[in-house]
Amino acid sequence: MSKKTFSVTSTGDSLFVAPFPKEYAKVNKGIKDFLNSCDLRLTNLETNLSDFEYPANAYSGGTWLNTKREYLKDLIDLGFDYYGTANNHAFDYGENGLLSTIDALDEKGLKHGGTGRSLSEASAPVIIEKDGVKTAVFAVDTSFEIATKAGNPSKIFKARPGVNYLRHETCYKVSEKELN
Repeated sequence: MSKKTFSVTSTGDSLFVAPFPKEYAKVNKGIKDFLNSCDLRLTNLETNLSDFEYPANAYSGGTWLNTKREYLKDLIDLGFDYYGTANNHAFDYGENGLLSTIDALDEKGLKHGGTGRSLSEASAPVIIEKDGVKTAVFAVDTSFEIATKAGNPSKIFKARPGVNYLRHETCYKVSEKELN
């Protein structure tokens, strides 16, 4: 009996703010061929998707990143199965820029996660089934501004769109002997 393998590749930041240059066609073909040799392909979408109809936020993730929605087709052509959106640029164009990005990905039917219209949506796993293998994918932001944190609704407040932020608690236990 032969062992079935399942390969996963994940890129770092897919950061682009213009159409891919035509001169990159050969390079892009090599990248696409490699990605297509893998069973599951993940990337971090490190930009907002809008047509610059929203103002830049007062703070940014280093610089304000935005890509026109129409340029997304160049990244789609590479064949990614999942687009992570939890990153320090998710709010470069405020809540509207974030929602525009989510809407653009949804309109194309692309699987994505890490941001959402609520914390429940932002932190939900995305289940991807390929070749009979189900994989749950999460995206978490560790370099967020406090105001970008997604929140769930209450009886009084609406849900807060934002990023799935890393939540943790540090607890130290010391013995009585160690205290003395």
